[in-house]
Amino acid sequence: MYDSYVSQCGKPNIIHGHSALWGGVLAAAIAKKHNIPFIMTEHSSVIPRGIAGPRERKTAEQTYHIASKNCSISPSLIVDLTSLLDLDNIDFKITPHMVDEKFVYTTPPSSDETFNWLSVSNLVDDKGHDTLLRAFSKLNDKKSMLTIVGDGPLMGSLQSLSKSLGIDDQVVFTGLISRDEIPNAFTNSHAFIHPSRYETQGIVIIEALATGRPVISTKCGGPNHVIKEGDGYLIPIDDEQAIVDSMKNMMNKKWDGKSISERCIQRFGKSVIIDQLEELYNSIEQ
Repeated sequence: MYDSYVSQCGKPNIIHGHSALWGGVLAAAIAKKHNIPFIMTEHSSVIPRGIAGPRERKTAEQTYHIASKNCSISPSLIVDLTSLLDLDNIDFKITPHMVDEKFVYTTPPSSDETFNWLSVSNLVDDKGHDTLLRAFSKLNDKKSMLTIVGDGPLMGSLQSLSKSLGIDDQVVFTGLISRDEIPNAFTNSHAFIHPSRYETQGIVIIEALATGRPVISTKCGGPNHVIKEGDGYLIPIDDEQAIVDSMKNMMNKKWDGKSISERCIQRFGKSVIIDQLEELYNSIEQ
């Protein structure tokens, strides 16, 4: 779940709220009480995915309109918000999530015959695991293994689907693992695959790239602006054949993991994002 909190960042007289329906509402109240500016950063998908009702959308609109500055973690989220809400004359600055320093390129993938695919996300409908499993069965490559990290309400049905497709001996469902174990999961993989149907940014994609692993992702919003040439492939949502084709292409191509990692850190590294935030805070008129 995305952060929903208010934090006091940078200058001590600026409040920074995250998500207009949670931390942003509280930030607005604190800012009004103490007569100080506040920054609103949106990274929640509840409005674009149609989860928020009319009352919640109105609350979000009001929060954006009274914020001193509005930010979004991706260009696609800005497009979605402005198409769904009354945000005339609202300018958004893009401030992406930063990648944790524990996700760094250390070693290339193992050179054994097995090609290890990794997917990390909650097991819910929006993540598209059902499409991935059907595509993986069509790949028909006994030297490929697929590890799916995460838990959720679809665990049982996805395991059943894997068995019915005859790939249960090649698919591993780990369930939840700790954050400390996640970097090793990336390091132990050859490539990352993300079949999601909607993402505001896709932090796991950034983590995979920072680890130097190429990525296959659907064109589901945020990833469209993350994956660049040399990082992997962007494919249509719910296109099984596109997944199969891109997996074959990825396995047959040599990838420069160190360059993939360096490009990612140059865009999403902690120092880069901190500099962007400091610039943002300093732009607020007191």
